[in-house]
Amino acid sequence: MSPIVELELALRSLGLPLASFLTYYATRKWLSLTGNNTERLNIFATGDPAILEEFSGRKPKVFIVIPSYNDRSIEETLPKWFNQNYENYEVIVAEDGNKSYDFVSDTVEREEHEYRIPNRDVRRCITIEKKKPKNGNLDEILVVRKYIEDKKDYRKDRKGFKAGALNNVIHLVDLGIIQEELNTVKPDYVMIVDADHEPGRNPLLGWILGKKCKIRRIEENKPLKEEDYRKLDDLLKPFEEEGKEILTLDSYKLNSRLMDDPNSLVTRLVELMEYHRKFIPWLAVVQGYQNHYANQQMGLDLLVKSAHIIAQWDIKLRSARIKIEVENLENRERKNYSNRMETRLTTILNRKWREINEFLENGKKHRVYISNHRFPLFTGSSGIIRFDLLPKYKFADDIFNNYLSVTEDWELSTRLQKDRYLVMATHQVETWGRPPENFEAYKKQQYRWAYGTMKDIKHHFKNILNSNNLKFDEKFGFLAQLSHYIGGLLQPLIYMGIVLPFTGIINYTFLDYILMTYWFISQFMVEEMIGYVQCKDKLMLESIKRYFTIGPVYGKAITDALLGKDLNWIPTRRTK
Repeated sequence: MSPIVELELALRSLGLPLASFLTYYATRKWLSLTGNNTERLNIFATGDPAILEEFSGRKPKVFIVIPSYNDRSIEETLPKWFNQNYENYEVIVAEDGNKSYDFVSDTVEREEHEYRIPNRDVRRCITIEKKKPKNGNLDEILVVRKYIEDKKDYRKDRKGFKAGALNNVIHLVDLGIIQEELNTVKPDYVMIVDADHEPGRNPLLGWILGKKCKIRRIEENKPLKEEDYRKLDDLLKPFEEEGKEILTLDSYKLNSRLMDDPNSLVTRLVELMEYHRKFIPWLAVVQGYQNHYANQQMGLDLLVKSAHIIAQWDIKLRSARIKIEVENLENRERKNYSNRMETRLTTILNRKWREINEFLENGKKHRVYISNHRFPLFTGSSGIIRFDLLPKYKFADDIFNNYLSVTEDWELSTRLQKDRYLVMATHQVETWGRPPENFEAYKKQQYRWAYGTMKDIKHHFKNILNSNNLKFDEKFGFLAQLSHYIGGLLQPLIYMGIVLPFTGIINYTFLDYILMTYWFISQFMVEEMIGYVQCKDKLMLESIKRYFTIGPVYGKAITDALLGKDLNWIPTRRTK
């Protein structure tokens, strides 16, 4: 058999399964967007700290932890975290490099601490710089720097990467060192924010506006028009009445301006966690969106934008839906509270429910159900995590450890969900970051993500598949995390399959052309929905370019991870 015939057979064998998978995948995403099933969480966050305090009877403590490695963009983003309307929070920068933070203020106080890693004979020393911000609501922030006096464990090569920096802060909090420096208590929740990210608005409001009023707002992290907020206040009335009933909270009120204010982001995340933990005690993470500003490189901007919107779909589609049933024990009247943005069409996609909780309150029985779901992902920024779980699960085994993950968010997601803790996605929160500065930086980023994902799947494969805690959909979702990179690896072959017939080298049958058209339509369905509709012609060309250039990067990353090759990865320093 000639090589040409072999290639022809290979392409034909790939055509049907890949075309079917991509069309199924794109169709699910399309239905999810167009079928009124945008928000997974039942109760909307108000952005009002007073309403949250009345519901909780307390002000939960929040630490915002920002890992950085000489990241210049933090000079622009860090001050934007000083003005949150939530009162009970602190900002801690975990700086892995030697960057100066004089742009915040002069150092008010510098302390050095020494401690040992639990159960290990390793001495660790850290320096904590206390800063008093020039502007904002915060009295002070901490910059945590680390060095090791034991030379064999000196972290000169950033062993542990971002996971190591985050674990270091977890250790310091668990030991009480951070609380002593800030004269505060152990946090209830921790927010992890990338150094290049700043607080964003409420993307759910823009979706409601577009769905109900056919008004499309795509400006980057900019406020809506005053007339838009007035329309939203009316549209939010049914959600407000439902929230009052579910929470039994008469003061619960939805104000679209406050809900859309970047300075209410921390309040919104804490609200979503507190409201839903009442019904789901083992809720561990509430995850928002990550979005990216444009850097005026059209091709690169489109690649990054499309990748993140597809990731947003994935988070939503993987996340469980919630249904709350309230039964009045006096008259046996029952009310079901599922997401109001549901239709019969979209509920078919996630139609299986299972009861997970039941409790009595004020003469009413509450039953809580969640839908089948597919191993949702904590994406490493824009999310809030219960601190009581972090000392046990952490982002890797330790800073000096036997197993090291460079995709610490995926690793933490796996550890939590293996023990039945839930990661829930929301469209009510997003942060905005800076994109890679050039295409080389983008390839480097994609290599790390593919490598880390493959390595984590390889590491946990047997435990996940043999777990009695996980349903089939969740196990499938764990493995499907790699599908994005595998798809990127295979797609250049499919593009070749489209082009080669026109060269006369390969002759396709009528069925082959149907399959290729089938596949191409599925791709168009995905790209059509990403928001850059006015650029879709350029986007398709950039998509083709991406898969020919990034496909080999994915292939090398997956191969290196499978072969157990060490990743000597140092992040590119941002220069602007």
